[in-house]
Amino acid sequence: MQIEKFKHLRDLNEFNKIYTEIDFDIQNKQIIDFCIIQFHIENKRKIQIIRIGTAHGKPHIHKFYSQNNSVEKFDEKISTQAYEKAKQFIYSNWKTFLETYKKKDLK
Repeated sequence: MQIEKFKHLRDLNEFNKIYTEIDFDIQNKQIIDFCIIQFHIENKRKIQIIRIGTAHGKPHIHKFYSQNNSVEKFDEKISTQAYEKAKQFIYSNWKTFLETYKKKDLK
């Protein structure tokens, strides 16, 4: 199996960024692992707000707060469709995820 890794960091604004990473099987032409992370920069620290990845063998969501982080199922299998769905989910909702993070962190 020949794997190629693709990484990308996109600035949403000065304090918010989205990082994507894909492991792609060149021979079978398919994504075998992926991770999409929304970061918020505060006091020069990168704070993860949400991460959708495949580290545990299936796509899942980690939502981060100072307390009570959560893990949720995202999709049934690792695929290009799951990656695109995850990417769209974060890009479309990043402001909401940031607001939720900030509200829960204040409690």
